[in-house]
Amino acid sequence: MNTKTKAIQKRLLEIAIEFKCICDQNNLQYFIAGGSLLGAIRHKGFIPWDDDMDFCMPREDYQKFLKIAPDLLSKHLTIRNFKTDGKNFCVMYSQIHDTTSTFLVDVFPSGHQHIGGIMIDIFPLDGTFQNTLLRKIHFTTLSFFQNIRNLAFYLDEKQHWSFFKKNILKIMRLTCRGATMYYVIDFLLRLKKYKNAKYVGEFGSTAYGDKQILEKNIYEKSKDIFFEGVVFKSPNNADFYLRRFYGDYMTFPPKEQQIGHAVFCNLEKSYLQLQQGEDLHATEKNHSYHRG
Repeated sequence: MNTKTKAIQKRLLEIAIEFKCICDQNNLQYFIAGGSLLGAIRHKGFIPWDDDMDFCMPREDYQKFLKIAPDLLSKHLTIRNFKTDGKNFCVMYSQIHDTTSTFLVDVFPSGHQHIGGIMIDIFPLDGTFQNTLLRKIHFTTLSFFQNIRNLAFYLDEKQHWSFFKKNILKIMRLTCRGATMYYVIDFLLRLKKYKNAKYVGEFGSTAYGDKQILEKNIYEKSKDIFFEGVVFKSPNNADFYLRRFYGDYMTFPPKEQQIGHAVFCNLEKSYLQLQQGEDLHATEKNHSYHRG
């Protein structure tokens, strides 16, 4: 692990502790999730090469957190999501960003750059249907619209495409990044209320497919878990959760896959200070973050 990765992880932990404190003080349920839960079990903290943290919250608690957090977070922290950033925000969940830093997430083939500060991800936990057929229809429909929205961000218009395909992509970028598509997906996410559902999931991303559909009893009670010496809340059956998502999660991935998310990070300069059109690569010469 290089020294910059350690510095990023230190900053991430500070953000996560603020998040945890707000949740604890306001009786909001949350769970450490995804790769962060894996790290807590396998490494008692960060996966050595990881440069983000993941949490999830039942939808009702998630909405309450978004409402109260702006007044409670430190001044250098800000919540970002579609409602704050509009069509430039490419995911269906929220993040807490450290505004004193710059963090460039992997550049997609389209050249779309998700630029912000060092951040933690917060996923809403939403419900889905108990009936197998309805659950499949719900998740398939949700995935379809999320994939269409993702394509509007990720497709590379520089490919040697036909005139027709390039114009279809332009139309997608004009229509699928905006409010209409966002609220269609948001409606589908909220279609089955968490509190009334037997099956739930972190559906703000469908990257893991239907593996992320779990019975709610996985989440209904939480357990304390140590992460870098700090006690966070985890799902009550972390082993089942992790095997569902990752399979044999105690086995390390191949060396070439042991990389973080960022392609660029500056711990001293805020992304808010970057002027429109500034060449990040010029800044990168002195402050580059080499993954791995």
